[in-house]
Amino acid sequence: MVSGIADTNLCDGIEFGKINLWSWDYYHARTHGYYLHALMIFSNLTGVDPRSLGKNECSGFELGMSRHKVGIL
Repeated sequence: MVSGIADTNLCDGIEFGKINLWSWDYYHARTHGYYLHALMIFSNLTGVDPRSLGKNECSGFELGMSRHKVGIL
């Protein structure tokens, strides 16, 4: 199994080098989680790889995420 940037087990704390996608209740996503979810829906509906949108894609930045982290997702 290939490990990405999201924590593999949300119940045991955040793994080193991973992004926390969950809000304080560990049930609802936080902005990063919902953004990732939206990118997956976009990909499924359009067949376009979200990474192809490039650095100038600004939705994540407009949601308050840094350009560095948006580029990772």
